[in-house]
Amino acid sequence: MENLKKYMLACILLMLIMVSCHKWDEYKDFLPEGGKIYPGIDTAIIYQEGNGRALLGWKASPDQRIAGYAVYWNNEMDSLVLDATSHNPKDTVKALIQNLSEGFYTFTIHSFDLQGNRSVPVEKNNLRVYGAIYQKSLLNRDVKEVRYNADNKKITINFNPADEGNVYTQLSYITLNNNTTRVNVPADQEGIVINDRKMGTKIYYQSFYKPTPVAIDLFSTVMKDSITITD
Repeated sequence: MENLKKYMLACILLMLIMVSCHKWDEYKDFLPEGGKIYPGIDTAIIYQEGNGRALLGWKASPDQRIAGYAVYWNNEMDSLVLDATSHNPKDTVKALIQNLSEGFYTFTIHSFDLQGNRSVPVEKNNLRVYGAIYQKSLLNRDVKEVRYNADNKKITINFNPADEGNVYTQLSYITLNNNTTRVNVPADQEGIVINDRKMGTKIYYQSFYKPTPVAIDLFSTVMKDSITITD
């Protein structure tokens, strides 16, 4: 009876070893040729939104075998290939992707060597690209009050608090020398004083926005508004 138990235990151990070997053979099929594993892309991908474009950035790989990087989107139907010009991790690889429609994207990034071996992919999901739809939603900053001093011809224009994303509001007008000038009122500035406007002319203003603080493009409102001064 004791020998039977030992025999059964030995059979079970043999089966476990065979299963383990089989699993290892399956796993090896997923390794690169020769068992080489290439380092992945830095997972701290930087993303900056733009107007019909996007900027991706990551730290350069220190692996000297890496020849370049490939970025894919639209289910890998579109791609951008970059040469690895540096292997210093202090340097940043930047991929500017242009001609994008407004919407949300998933970008997949690989490094590759001269033999075509690719690294494990890094994905960045749900990244937005902005365009005309976003621009149409923007409003010029509201004017709170306009004061005109007929004696010295000074015009004081004060604004209400700026909307989120507003960077500045640009005023344009004709000066006493018949030149068109432009001046920007930052979002955190309440107002401005103008003392060189040509009498009888309007002051136009238009606000500029960034959808996020790190966006690479400014968006203006579609239309300018105007201020009429009764001289």
